[in-house]
Amino acid sequence: MIKEGEHLEGVEPINEKIIKNSAFLKIMQNKIINDEAVLTYLTKLLNGRDVLDKSGYSGSSTIIVNTDDINKESLVIKIQPKDSLKEEFIAYNYFYKNKLAPKPLKYFDCGKYEFMIVKKINLPTAGNYFNNFQEIALFFGKELRKFHDLNLKKGKFTKEELKVFSKKFIKSFDEALKNETGLIYSSMYMDDYDYDKMKKDLQDNKNYLFDDAVVVHGDFNPNNVFVDKEGIALIDFKDSGFADRHYDIFWTMFMLIIFSGILADKKATLECEKIFLDSYGRDLIVEEKLTFFKKFACMYWKRHDEITRIDIL
Repeated sequence: MIKEGEHLEGVEPINEKIIKNSAFLKIMQNKIINDEAVLTYLTKLLNGRDVLDKSGYSGSSTIIVNTDDINKESLVIKIQPKDSLKEEFIAYNYFYKNKLAPKPLKYFDCGKYEFMIVKKINLPTAGNYFNNFQEIALFFGKELRKFHDLNLKKGKFTKEELKVFSKKFIKSFDEALKNETGLIYSSMYMDDYDYDKMKKDLQDNKNYLFDDAVVVHGDFNPNNVFVDKEGIALIDFKDSGFADRHYDIFWTMFMLIIFSGILADKKATLECEKIFLDSYGRDLIVEEKLTFFKKFACMYWKRHDEITRIDIL
């Protein structure tokens, strides 16, 4: 087992810094919150605790609030410029009801910014749990199949949840077609840099997008999956919605290759693919769909090339 603080080859740790409670609340008051009631709620919730800035490069700030001798509940606060955090909060509620996510506590719209608070999962991430890509590929194939096999039907959703999940991949498809180029690592993986043809292929086969649709996580990767002997817990639902399962199948497989640092090793890449796809189950895998979603993901995730962490803290 990889110890806390270590990671698979190629997975870089996120920079962390501790921020004093008073300094954090002052930043929130000056930059984020213009509502005394909201500030009072946050002050009471933090209860004097310092926070840990664990933000990456996703366009959001991720703040960890750990337990102490007085406060027995750890929290995660996510802050970002006004965008789609409310939709993610709704998704958190849905997956929490299905016992797959931590409990979402509050969402606040503060004008220019929005933030939400969820309970923190006190388990190791999958990236810190496995020794090698073979182990992690075997595990992720089985767990992703279980996730898709929940067979979550549209009748189980609230109108609000149904609206959020239904529009997600329509919006994502439109975004993919707007990008002039694709995600370079995905292009390297496919050995394909003809982005105009990719977009044409997407247009010609867009019926695949919702063929045999399930609820996909959207970013089922080792940083978003927490593991213990009881099972898994998930976070980060900003890309969750109704789509064909092959989106999750490809993107998860690709992210395992990236996180394991084996993209340049063709033999290891092929081994990782085989283990993962065999573990998921070849009975539901259609190569044409997998090819479609390779191109879709390449064009859609290009947007992350241009996202950098926001300067809040």
